[in-house]
Amino acid sequence: MFVFTLKKEWYNKIATGKKSIEYREVKPYWTNRFNHCLGPGFSIGLMSVTFGDNVRPTCYLQLGYNPETRMIAKIKEIRIVDGKTTDLAVDKPVYAIHLENVEKLLPTL
Repeated sequence: MFVFTLKKEWYNKIATGKKSIEYREVKPYWTNRFNHCLGPGFSIGLMSVTFGDNVRPTCYLQLGYNPETRMIAKIKEIRIVDGKTTDLAVDKPVYAIHLENVEKLLPTL
């Protein structure tokens, strides 16, 4: 299961449907997480992974470090793109994590 910790601006844009792609720099941490969590047969490396309808992994999108502000979503695709044209605006490759079926979770009591 992936948990993406977000700043308020990006959390709100995803929550309102204005943003459907989350970006993370290509670094060993994320490469290892993706390869480990996606299981055998999936290797991100320098390619894209598109998931079929029945195998889309689930992720949490969380405002800061407060688990009471989580949304849940399905990952449709993970691609490696040029970071200069993304929200991160970095001159490095980044993972573009395409999200769908985003839903807010109710806080636990």
